[in-house]
Amino acid sequence: MSIDDVSVSISIADSKVTQTGFGVLLVVPEENHSVFTARTKEYANVTAVAVDWATTTKVYKAASAYFGQTTKAGKTPEKIKVGRADSGDANFTATLNAIVNEDNDWYALAMTYKTEADVLLAAAWIETQVKVFPFSCEDADVITNVTTDLAGQLAALAYTRTFLIWTHEAG
Repeated sequence: MSIDDVSVSISIADSKVTQTGFGVLLVVPEENHSVFTARTKEYANVTAVAVDWATTTKVYKAASAYFGQTTKAGKTPEKIKVGRADSGDANFTATLNAIVNEDNDWYALAMTYKTEADVLLAAAWIETQVKVFPFSCEDADVITNVTTDLAGQLAALAYTRTFLIWTHEAG
């Protein structure tokens, strides 16, 4: 049996991330902060992050891990962005909307805190964007057959832009 004519049509209706924004991670810290007044700040290396964030903070640790990566070609990430929530934001969705209204040139979202409600809000929001939301979890229920934990809830939602990385290490 042979197939003579095959027609494939791929259509993506949503907006695209820019090439420069594709490898950019946005880290949103757990607390409202006054480190900067804009909704995001860009950093070119972990040394620049250390100017604003103590080495003991989760923001610094996330940046250190991110800049510590190398590709097979020996390249390291060129920049990272840190976001800012505002006390007037109704919820995490409002924070993310305010961030993209000011700076939409990033691709992956990282949160330094993971309340179940905020993770679910972030995941639902990410599904409407051309972005991804990887997050880690150390909850032991995630590796069991429990369907009521966060991983089970996200699996039931069948999201395609959110993924969980389980770790046995706290923090």
